Order: sequence, then structure tokens, then C-alpha cells
Amino acid sequence: RVEPMSGQCARHRGRSRAGEFGAVIAHDRVEITHRHLTRIRAATIDERRTAASREGNDMATVIQYRELGSADVLETVEVPTPHAGPGELVVEVRAAGVNPIDWKLASGALRFLLRLQLPAVPGYDMVGEVLALGADTTGFEVGQRVAARVATNPGGACAEQAVVGVDMTVPVPESLSIEDVAALPLAGMTALQALRDDGGMRLEGEE
Repeated sequence: RVEPMSGQCARHRGRSRAGEFGAVIAHDRVEITHRHLTRIRAATIDERRTAASREGNDMATVIQYRELGSADVLETVEVPTPHAGPGELVVEVRAAGVNPIDWKLASGALRFLLRLQLPAVPGYDMVGEVLALGADTTGFEVGQRVAARVATNPGGACAEQAVVGVDMTVPVPESLSIEDVAALPLAGMTALQALRDDGGMRLEGEE
């Protein structure tokens, strides 16, 4: 099941462009909230996966762009499933948040500040379940519900599976909705840095 985000995961509400760019990734199909993009049916993806399986390759769906532009440049493609290295996790993504930096990178607005290697998979914020742990990775277990911020540019959360570092990952209680959690990592860290680091505010529990 997939739900259009309509920009709701960008809690700071970049409504016009971030809303168009918004997407939620789930198990079997992808819907992008832009009038020029179409829904990818589960059957089509399953057919590609069956063919990949016959060739001995495991595949996963990602949203990517091969050129800079509006939400029109977004496309869904099948890529080999990722593998975690030391200190990393492979997470099955249930929802991905959208922030202003996502459409700014994809549109080319930041091309003079951040150089991207295309094709690129957007998205820094995500919530899902741990699929695999890299070598010597501890502190998490397979099946555990987690939220994470992807630490590399331009992200990579808009995918069925993504690799994240344990230093950017936290457990998530079942009482929280995936939509709310997917909106927290990047915006939450930005707020923390502003209040604690720049504003000098002491937080509860800090000495």
C-alpha cells in the first residue's frame, strides 16, 4: 500500500515544490504526487523482479533523476539491492520524508554549492525495518523499526531499500506513525543544532 504524501512529510511545509516532489515508498508500488507522473503497478515491478531473479540478481525499486529539473525528471527504476558495510544497516523503507533541499538539489538550484553524481536518488529522511547488518555492526537487530538520516548527498531514502549508518539511526516505538517519524530526522537535527549549538540552550538530561 502506498499513500501520496502531498508534502505532509516536509513538516516545514515547502508546499509548492516540496509537495510536488513528495513521495512515499512502500513494498509493492510507488506513487509520486505530481500530475505528470503515473502510478507504477505492483504487477509490473513483480515481473521485472521475476526476470532479475532468473538471472540471479536481487532488485529493488528506487525513485531517481538522471538530469536536473522539476518533478517531471523523477522516474522509478529497478536497481541491485544494496549491501551494508561495517557500521551500516540495510533498511526496508516504509516512508521517506521530503525536505526543501531535495527539490533544490534536483532542480539544480544548489549546483554551484553541491556537485551531484547522476543518476541520483533523493531523500534524506526515512523510517523502516532493519533488513541486514554490516560486518561488526552492533546495537540493532533484524526486523527492528528504525528512523534514519542518510548522511550522503543527495540522500537515497526514496527507495525500497537503503543503506544508513548506525550513527544516524535510532529505534522507533510502534506508538509513532511512520509518516510523523519520516518527517523528523533532518528537520529535527536542524532544530537541535540551532537551539543547542548556536542558541546555547541546555536540553533536558544534559549537564
